[in-house]
Amino acid sequence: MEINQSSQQKLIEMVVDNVLKKHDVKTKSVNLDDEEKEKIKGIVFDIQKEVEGFLENQQKAKTEKDFEQQIDSTPTLEQPQPEAPVRKQFMSDNDVSSVKTFVNKKDN
Repeated sequence: MEINQSSQQKLIEMVVDNVLKKHDVKTKSVNLDDEEKEKIKGIVFDIQKEVEGFLENQQKAKTEKDFEQQIDSTPTLEQPQPEAPVRKQFMSDNDVSSVKTFVNKKDN
């Protein structure tokens, strides 16, 4: 696994270098204060934890039995049945069930 990590590290360094060159960023001219450095360290630490968790989950072999246990162990929620039929709570002027027909009477 060590060989894989070093090749991944080299690939990341190459991509970062290309992006920095593209935007004409010189590493010698970067001046960060202590607060910014701490923020970057925190971000890198969080990313490392996420990657480690991802790699641990990737190494675990999952079978159909794992998923069956999850389905069986989840509690089922029973939906209460309505006692009476539900009435329409909203009626629109464009509702087809409320269409009315008007007939003009001729005045004689």
